[in-house]
Amino acid sequence: MAKSVKYEFCVKDGVPIFLLNPRSIVVEHDIVTWNIRGYMIGFHYFLELKTGESITKTVVLPLCLANQASRLNCMALVRTTIDPADGRFNSKLAEFIIATTDGALAFKVQCSLAALSMCLVMLELFPESYLHCWKSRHCPFCESQKRNNGDEGRNMETGKAPHSRAGRETL
Repeated sequence: MAKSVKYEFCVKDGVPIFLLNPRSIVVEHDIVTWNIRGYMIGFHYFLELKTGESITKTVVLPLCLANQASRLNCMALVRTTIDPADGRFNSKLAEFIIATTDGALAFKVQCSLAALSMCLVMLELFPESYLHCWKSRHCPFCESQKRNNGDEGRNMETGKAPHSRAGRETL
């Protein structure tokens, strides 16, 4: 069963780096084998990283588009898909590094981030208040933003609960 894990994120020389707990990665015979896939649910993107062959471990790295700090991390990831020759997003696979917090292990990962790129571009067209309707109580980024702002599931900009098109309050 895949489990969402806490991670640290940084960018060094334009290369995004996910720093994970060493127990999140399986190393067999001093070799790391990996498989990665990404998927979107609402405005939340998940990178599912599977390491190991005979013994495997799957962890999920959540990214939140409703949280501004996490959205900046997403932009750093998406910028790696730009090919300098044409300057367009998704011209090449995204490249980033998965490393352990103790510095003992690091490896480069390449994958498609087409869904994340499209969603980030689409968000540029919508007002900021639109994002708050997509907050999730299961997202660590939404929850940390709620705790920091004293918000209780309400729109962070107006202080009101988000409304559906029919004008009824939703939880």
